Amino acid sequence: MLKTVFVKGDENLKLLNEVKAFRLKIWSELIGIEKAKLRFGVEIDAEDLRAWHCVKYDNQKIIASQAFNVTNNQEELVDFCSYERYVKIMRFPLAITNRLVIDSNNKQMGLREEFYNLCLKKAKKLRLLELWGESRQERTQFHSRNNYKDMGPSSDKSIDGDWRILVKKLDE
Repeated sequence: MLKTVFVKGDENLKLLNEVKAFRLKIWSELIGIEKAKLRFGVEIDAEDLRAWHCVKYDNQKIIASQAFNVTNNQEELVDFCSYERYVKIMRFPLAITNRLVIDSNNKQMGLREEFYNLCLKKAKKLRLLELWGESRQERTQFHSRNNYKDMGPSSDKSIDGDWRILVKKLDE
């Protein structure tokens, strides 16, 4: 049975620990466990505690998750290493969607779209001005279809690939 929840990290530490373990499992399959631990850590961090989390279950097993970080100013900005060169053009309040992971057996289920719609609905409810995200170049078609603008390369080089910074204006 499929189920989706959208919860605040600091309100459900049990779920947050499950999300953290799931994220490390998925990323370690892609880049190796040591690199995944280095990039995402092994402990729950302040960003995960502060974020909202979209989590998809299949029979009580996590199959996908994504973080949604509301940011009111530059000091609260998550993943600063990725967005550093874009800070001066950001309009606050905004949200950063990040840490998306989908189990390889569930990639074609429309989960990215489902999470996008949940985050967009939450962003509008909170009257945020922009949604920012980071994606590999080969996955930006989804963002283009949903009116994101490619701002350029990510400043973060901790994971190989052509990572792009994307923004969607919510007040236009």
